[in-house]
Amino acid sequence: MKKLVRSAFLFAGLAGTFAPLAQAAGPHVHGVGALNLAVDGTGVFIELHSPAADVFGFEHAPRTAGQREQVAAAMVRLADGAALFRAPAEAGCELREAAPVSPFEDESGHGHDHGHHHEEHGHDHGGHEAHADVSATYGFACAAAPAWVEVGLFEAFPGMQRLDVQFITASGQGKAVLERGASRLDLP
Repeated sequence: MKKLVRSAFLFAGLAGTFAPLAQAAGPHVHGVGALNLAVDGTGVFIELHSPAADVFGFEHAPRTAGQREQVAAAMVRLADGAALFRAPAEAGCELREAAPVSPFEDESGHGHDHGHHHEEHGHDHGGHEAHADVSATYGFACAAAPAWVEVGLFEAFPGMQRLDVQFITASGQGKAVLERGASRLDLP
């Protein structure tokens, strides 16, 4: 629990650093997600934001048993941070925390559609449904800071086409774009 609290404080502190860049990312665009990555000593912290359609195949609250199963299966894949993010073996990174958040769950874990998790963007989506986003945070403990991170989100979620990445390491900060077939983030 203490590690989770420390990570939450670290993310809260980094949020101020990432906020101007995240706001510049623009509107909700299907196929395009955002990934923030911070290396703090031997800790690697990752924050993912993605349109729900890219993760679940739809962005409305699940209406059928099949859609509820799709959401549950996607949430299991999102929780497997060790499969989604890989670093060089010599870095010795181990997943310590994974916290995916579905826009369709309330605090009791029962699915329903939260209006406050959705955002209207003023364009027609065939029924005027609100957009929904999925988020997740991950914390890794490493023996050494990794030189790179391979992102496996494109294989796990075929709807993801591009990730706009912001990163911070002891050597600096920067931005990158990862795409299907080019999913390795080299770190300074």
